[in-house]
Amino acid sequence: MKIRIGTRKSKLALIQTNIIKDLIEKNTNHQCEIVEMSTLGDDRRDLKLTEFGGKGAFVDTIEKALLDKSIDIAVHSAKDLPVQLEQGLEIGAVAKRANPQDVLVMAQGKTISSNSVIGTGSIRRQLQIKAKYGCKCKDIRGNVPTRLKKLDDGEYDGIVLARAGLDRLNMIDIDKYNYEFFETSEFVPAPCQGIIAVENRADDGDIRDVLKAINHMETYVCFVAERAFLKAMDSGCQTPLGAISEIGEKSLKMECFYYKDKIVKMSIEGENPVLTAAVLAKKLKEVTNEG
Repeated sequence: MKIRIGTRKSKLALIQTNIIKDLIEKNTNHQCEIVEMSTLGDDRRDLKLTEFGGKGAFVDTIEKALLDKSIDIAVHSAKDLPVQLEQGLEIGAVAKRANPQDVLVMAQGKTISSNSVIGTGSIRRQLQIKAKYGCKCKDIRGNVPTRLKKLDDGEYDGIVLARAGLDRLNMIDIDKYNYEFFETSEFVPAPCQGIIAVENRADDGDIRDVLKAINHMETYVCFVAERAFLKAMDSGCQTPLGAISEIGEKSLKMECFYYKDKIVKMSIEGENPVLTAAVLAKKLKEVTNEG
């Protein structure tokens, strides 16, 4: 069986898709064909994400192709997925999680002061940057090379990027930049950051069997927990919310970041990922008077 994989056209998206393609071809008897597609988020880079639908903007076209059977599976950055998938679709597999840290990238020799301008379109990142440095933040869009070009051109003193993307693009040790890597406990990443997710039709038994063969279970447990936390918080793309989970010897530990009038950070441990996420969300809502 030849499996058609739908993906965005960016260099990073294609690298991530090839990771999944290689996993399928090495672990099953199936071959894959990559189908490149443009999404609303790719086509309208002149707009902020808040102006045309947030997270779903990067998966809309691909999910439609999946539903009309133009493709068999779709590859996404898991943090771009909307909380609610289209009816009839599911996440059948995830690849092993890459480093989920956020990274501040600056020109060589630059230091951050209260007058510095940091590029990021994420409210979560903006709030944590301002809390850490007391500096200004300015919206930025575009793929990773485009954002680095804007940094080179002096539009920003620094930009915040996901380490997973920089690692996959092999752009983590470029001499002309300084990198500050934030520990996830001090600078909480977006839920599911660093995870590649594979979406499929829930009624396609053959594809489900293929995806079971490549699913990284430890990452999948964290994916389920962080998605459950998002759902329990009933939050969208523009909610300043972060979450990161890690599996220990006997339990799952989850930390979160939230902003409502002030920054709130909490953590919890538990055995059931969905229940643990729900309890953390409940406690967070109680602290912020939303429960």
